Amino acid sequence: MTERLTTLKVKCPHCQGFLKDKEVELDGYESIKMDIHSGKNTGSFWISSVYGSNNYKSDIDLKKLEVLDFHCPLCEENLNTQVECYKCGAPMAQIHLSNGGMVNFCSRLGCNNNSIE
Repeated sequence: MTERLTTLKVKCPHCQGFLKDKEVELDGYESIKMDIHSGKNTGSFWISSVYGSNNYKSDIDLKKLEVLDFHCPLCEENLNTQVECYKCGAPMAQIHLSNGGMVNFCSRLGCNNNSIE
């Protein structure tokens, strides 16, 4: 039996721009690209578009359990919200699904709290 994977197509909740990156693949599919701010460092951050995968890639060094500020690479608006993660207390970040709904995920590297609404 072949396992069926669900890939997410997401966009920025502010500018409605699509966040896919065809040039960087994770889990064999195009990734979702965001900019991050980590202390004094800024860089790019890619997450897998495969729902349920926790795979990511970054072009800057990050520490496990570090809290990141996520930003849209197109309009530069902050994607972090005021909602706290129920697992670790860090801010949740939010991106929108292209067909309606939203994806919420914890901004703490290593916390796997996420949801689709």
